[in-house]
This record gives sequence, C-alpha cells and structure tokens, in this order.
Amino acid sequence: EYKFSESGLYYCPKAETQEEFLEYLKGLPLSPGPEVFGMHDNCDITCAQGETTQILNAILAMSSKTSAGAGRSPEEVMDE
Repeated sequence: EYKFSESGLYYCPKAETQEEFLEYLKGLPLSPGPEVFGMHDNCDITCAQGETTQILNAILAMSSKTSAGAGRSPEEVMDE
C-alpha cells in the first residue's frame, strides 16, 4: 500500500463502498499540514511569519498618525 506522505496518514484506502471512503475522509485532519502538499514542516513557520507581518502592517496602517496641528490625542477623544 503506497503512502502519499511520510507520516502515512495520506494514502488510497482499500475501500469498496462510498461509506468506506467517507469514513477514511472523516479521519483526516480538518486543517492539513504542509506534508499533504509535499512540503517541509517549516513551511508552516514561514506562512505564520508572513501572516503576522501582514496583520501588523494592517494595524500600523490604521493607527493614527502624529500631526503638528492642534488636534486631540486619542486619549482626549476617548474621554469625551
């Protein structure tokens, strides 16, 4: 029986009915790791770092900018 991944989790089951295939599919992880795509486990780390960078850049883009004018600070606006 050929395994599609090193862990042996992904393989073609010896199922003959639709129910048997569905039972195998229900046993697979809901959030597959990189191994299902033939990638190294470190791919998860790289992906998480990229997502973190995007989130932080979005937060910084939404934050108020400092100005030289007589505008109110965020604390002053919240106090109202």
